[in-house]
Amino acid sequence: SKVLESMSTLIDKLEDDSLLAEASDIVLKFDPLNEEALRVKCVTLFKMGKKSLALSAYKNFCKDYQLLLDQAYEVDFQTLVENSEGRIF
Repeated sequence: SKVLESMSTLIDKLEDDSLLAEASDIVLKFDPLNEEALRVKCVTLFKMGKKSLALSAYKNFCKDYQLLLDQAYEVDFQTLVENSEGRIF
């Protein structure tokens, strides 16, 4: 989303990954099925070495996705993190 992209640009200048993780968390509170926010959060946490928190965020997203859409989220955690490695946006 444009909001996350703008935040990422600003946060990159500050070099603070924790702010980016928090920003994506806020987006997910208002839009719990925002896949881009999930990706940003998981990749950022993973990059920060917080792999268990990244996995936990992913599992919570999958649970909400299943509950709200009555279907499984099709992107697995490993793919989400690997395909995004080295880039946030």
